[in-house]
Amino acid sequence: MEYFIYMTNDCNLKCEYCSVLLDCKENNLPIKPTYSNDVLIAFIKQTQMLTGDGEISIYFFGGEPSLEYEDIEKLIDIAKEELSNFSLKFVLHTNG
Repeated sequence: MEYFIYMTNDCNLKCEYCSVLLDCKENNLPIKPTYSNDVLIAFIKQTQMLTGDGEISIYFFGGEPSLEYEDIEKLIDIAKEELSNFSLKFVLHTNG
């Protein structure tokens, strides 16, 4: 199963065609997610158990997710520990 995790809606570029930051400000959306890593991992684990899928792909998205590299590292460490019964793949979708 694939999981697309928005680490932040913030970005270090100001591309004219991007509407992410504009939409956040206009719609009073948070720049960073408000859920915890524990809640996220529990959701992934529960979903995997329900579907019986042995593979997990976690895609880090944003804004620019690498702005939250410390949080990405923490989440990867937790996922490796808590989801060790599954085949894990991590992908960083970045403007870099």
